[in-house]
Amino acid sequence: MDYENLLNQNLPINYILAIILLVCLVIEAGLKWSKSWVIPGILVYGTIGIWYFIEIIYTPEKYLSFPTDIVEISFSQVIIFLVAFRLLVPYFTKVLTPKTFNTLPEFRLITLSPEHLLSILASIWLLILLWGLSQANWNIMGALLPLGGRSHSTFLFTRSALGGSTGFIISSLAYIYNLICSFFGVLLLFQKRWTAKIFNFSLIVISWPMFMFSGTRNIFLAMVVPAFLAYLIVSKQKWWVKLLGSLVSFLVVNYILTVIITFRNVGFEGYLSQIWQTGEIAVPETKHQGLNMALELFYINSFLQQGSLSLHYGYDYLVELLNWVPRFLWPDKPFIGLDYAQLRSPGKGGLAISATVSRGLIGGGVMNFGTIFGPIAPAFLMAVWSGIIARLWSQRYSILRFALFLVALGITPNLGRDFTILVLWPIIFGYFLILYLERIERKKMRKFYTLYQTNSKFDSFK
Repeated sequence: MDYENLLNQNLPINYILAIILLVCLVIEAGLKWSKSWVIPGILVYGTIGIWYFIEIIYTPEKYLSFPTDIVEISFSQVIIFLVAFRLLVPYFTKVLTPKTFNTLPEFRLITLSPEHLLSILASIWLLILLWGLSQANWNIMGALLPLGGRSHSTFLFTRSALGGSTGFIISSLAYIYNLICSFFGVLLLFQKRWTAKIFNFSLIVISWPMFMFSGTRNIFLAMVVPAFLAYLIVSKQKWWVKLLGSLVSFLVVNYILTVIITFRNVGFEGYLSQIWQTGEIAVPETKHQGLNMALELFYINSFLQQGSLSLHYGYDYLVELLNWVPRFLWPDKPFIGLDYAQLRSPGKGGLAISATVSRGLIGGGVMNFGTIFGPIAPAFLMAVWSGIIARLWSQRYSILRFALFLVALGITPNLGRDFTILVLWPIIFGYFLILYLERIERKKMRKFYTLYQTNSKFDSFK
């Protein structure tokens, strides 16, 4: 660790200014808590703080390998992003948040009970689970408990990297399955009957371990974070109990994430057998990895400065927008960021390199539009996303939309790695699922209301 070398030289002035700006923006948001943009705004600030400010302190040896001017340019882009986002977010939250939505009688009727909603979601979950198990040769234990990690496990939803005719269907089912499993954690806080609570908790016990042992941290967090946020918002416990619960939850989740990093490529059997034999819970010494979006921004600016990387002029965002087109309909659909991945993995060509090297929220914008307009593009996108979150928050009287709001909060930090529709698909599918369930419920309510009016007229006639 190069902490001594880090302390012996001055930190870049733009890094310090960016931290001061971020702190001031968080304080300002706290003082304007009643504004509709504050909740998503603070979440975006936290996302930037996690991905772009921790790394210099956490892994200083990587930072010290770059020229000072590259670091200065990179953090000036972070500053531009923060300023642009702060200017844009009030407008989009105002435009996208309806003022009369929760006064419409037709929408007030759509209030599914937690028990009823759980039964509907559990039915959909079971159907998708059975389909996934059929694709996994009915290896139930291997699919629900993939202890072999990434390389030696059976997964419910497996597709070729090139997609194929069924690739989009498999991915769609996986997104819906993940979303429903995330809803289970939120609904647990709303269940009032013990039978419903036990059933709800059983579904969590059955479905959630798969997300831990599959070795993907962001999907595991997408399960846990919405449930935790629901606890903070819905629970009527005292603040100090919530604070204590938050601390314990952080320590537990931090430990699980460390275990995932350590054993996801070699399998979890050794870890579990060690606990079984010794009766002690080992603490892995592995550090967290992947908090390197500042590092990727350094690389992107270096490649652009050297001329080995050219601006994409929005092409990546266009391809992301068309990501839903199946590859069997568009055989030449480009792999986003392939040229950057090749630069980051020299000596490998074609698809032999990893085609999913995260460029970072700001880095992706810089690759497309350059130093000045590059940070503004993702700031615009995150402001629109914040408006969508604010809209869901304004509709929180509906348990379905409240659950989707929490899931949206949970996946937002993942957008810090790349603003990609791959992260947003659960929300897109979830929104259409909600519209479908609300439509069914609306038909039931209208039928009931018509029947009630008919009976009332008949009784009056008698």
